[in-house]
Amino acid sequence: MRSATPDAPHQPGRRHHGLDYLRGLMIIVVVIAHVTMQYQTMPALEDPGSIDVIGENYRDPDRTIVADRIHQVARVSVNPMLFLLAGFSWAFLLRRRGLRSIAVNRATRILIPMVVGWLIAFPLFRYAFALGREVMLAAEGEASLTAAFVDTPITPYLPFASDVFYLAHFWFLYYLLLFYVASMGLVLWLDRLEGPLLERLRALQAAILIGDLRWVRLPMLVGLSMLATLRDHTAELEIAHGIRPDPETFSAHYVFFLAGWMFALHPEILGDLDRRAGWRFVFGLLLAVLVVTPMGANHEYADTQAELWLGSARIQLAVYWLVHAISTWMLVLGMLGLAERWFPRIDPKFAYLAEASFWVYLAHAPIAVFIPIVLHDWPVDADIKMWISTVIVLVISFASYHLLVRRTAIGRALGGRYRRSPRT
Repeated sequence: MRSATPDAPHQPGRRHHGLDYLRGLMIIVVVIAHVTMQYQTMPALEDPGSIDVIGENYRDPDRTIVADRIHQVARVSVNPMLFLLAGFSWAFLLRRRGLRSIAVNRATRILIPMVVGWLIAFPLFRYAFALGREVMLAAEGEASLTAAFVDTPITPYLPFASDVFYLAHFWFLYYLLLFYVASMGLVLWLDRLEGPLLERLRALQAAILIGDLRWVRLPMLVGLSMLATLRDHTAELEIAHGIRPDPETFSAHYVFFLAGWMFALHPEILGDLDRRAGWRFVFGLLLAVLVVTPMGANHEYADTQAELWLGSARIQLAVYWLVHAISTWMLVLGMLGLAERWFPRIDPKFAYLAEASFWVYLAHAPIAVFIPIVLHDWPVDADIKMWISTVIVLVISFASYHLLVRRTAIGRALGGRYRRSPRT
């Protein structure tokens, strides 16, 4: 089976198909989260006169707290999961290739799609927001997408037509490339370590991940996540959209990449995570929905000390920090175990999902903004409108892959096609 995305962890002869499929499912959650942003209850326009504000530009007139919750829970779990899976596949690249070959492979499979995708998607992304602003700022009952097209030329939004630079959703691929560079340096450093010290470190790693000390595994992972976000003074896994690497964004997410790397060195951990996987996932989800999300909102928006639940901003932040890290790791470990349990062999339906996921990731963002704009004046319940928008965006994204990309050189460059028969 050929890898479906640039970082697919499955390799011939290994039974980790579920990790490929888990990546595809996470991309669907990414799409859902990006569509629901247009229906969040937060304010829409901080500066209605600006044409270059990104991210706060369009909100549907009908909004729902469900959109807030979906987006917040996705932020807790999806990026960590995707970076962990990327780290898992990195370990297999190291086994099969030298660092020079890996550099060429990653440039071909990550860097080029990122640059080309950004040149096409980012202008469309900005233009969609500009259309949304025109629709939003129209008088009640006078919003017209046709008028917005007439009044909004696309020329100012073409690549390099202005000094606005924003990685948008391509920040993930950018930081993934940074992780590869950092990991190559780490490999070169580790290669210089020899003798009893290195062997003891390997033995300790095995004991914590799959051995007698595996009861330390979760506390260690939680502690590393808290340490990685210490500089930022928040439990949130911050993301950065600028070209200059952000240390907080790097450290907060590199922990998960390193964890995936370590897990791949001891793949028996997936069998261990299979046990009680459902319990881990449900517990992490409940923490995220019932504790992490409302506690984070309370800490961020409380105007006075009396409004803080625990009476002290410092105490609340400490509790929020800890529970956030626990929730994230419980969700991640639970999803890994469930994927290993549910997909012991190739499933053609999910194989296709994994195959299409990288294209969907690259292409979906402008569509996720534009479709809610099309439905701007549709007088239906916000929750119904949000889910209809989501389905339409997913259908268009997958249809574009199937009809325009799958059997082309672009489709092959983005990851090839799955075989339909299982391998042992």
